[in-house]
Formats: sequence, C-alpha cells, structure tokens
Amino acid sequence: VEAMPDDMLFNKAPEANAYEFQSGGVIEILVKLKDEFETKKADLMREEMETQHAYEMIMQQLTDNTENAEHEISKKKASSAETQEAKADTEGELAVTTKARDEDKAYLADAEQLCMTKAADFKSRQELRAGELAT
Repeated sequence: VEAMPDDMLFNKAPEANAYEFQSGGVIEILVKLKDEFETKKADLMREEMETQHAYEMIMQQLTDNTENAEHEISKKKASSAETQEAKADTEGELAVTTKARDEDKAYLADAEQLCMTKAADFKSRQELRAGELAT
C-alpha cells in the first residue's frame, strides 16, 4: 500500500537572502581612475611629442648652423688663399717694377751725364772754333 508522502516533503526550503552586489562604489572609482589615467596619459604623450618636436627642431637648427659655419670657414679659407696668392703675385710684380724703375733711373742718370758731357764738349768746341775764326 502506498503511503501518502509526508507533508514535510512538500514544504519549500526557506528562501536565502539574495546576493547583493556591493562593489559598485569600487568599480565607479576604478572607472574614474581609468578615465583620469587615460587623460593624463594622452596629455603626457602629447607633451612628450611636443618636447620631441622641439628637440628635433633645435637639433636641426644647430646642425644647419654648424654646416653654415663650416661652409663660411671653407669660403673664408679659400678667399684667404686667393688673397695670399694675389698678394704674392702683386709683391712679385712690385719687385719687378721696382727693379725696372731703378734701372730706368740709372739709365736716366747716365743719359743726363752723357748729355752734360756732350753739351760741355760741344760748348768747348764752339769756343775753340770761335777762337780759331777770330784769329
């Protein structure tokens, strides 16, 4: 015979308190921190890029200045060499011209002396002839 099941079997188990999610405040703080850190990271990355760009600009300017200075140095060295060469040529020409002038002065002095000697000889011959004609 079948016995009737016990009434206790049909009783429901007592209900347990439902799990209440208590981490909501912590997650909100973490989300805020994440947003704040991402903003700071973006700001720092932008600042780093600006700093890197400024550094590269300064390095480019210094490189250009160095190249320009080296170019100016080479131009001035070449100009100095040309000036020294021109000076040497001019000094050589001066020496040649001075020597020619001194030779010309000596020739002029000799020519003047010769002219004075010939003029004196001519005068003495003129007097001698005038004396011969008078006698």
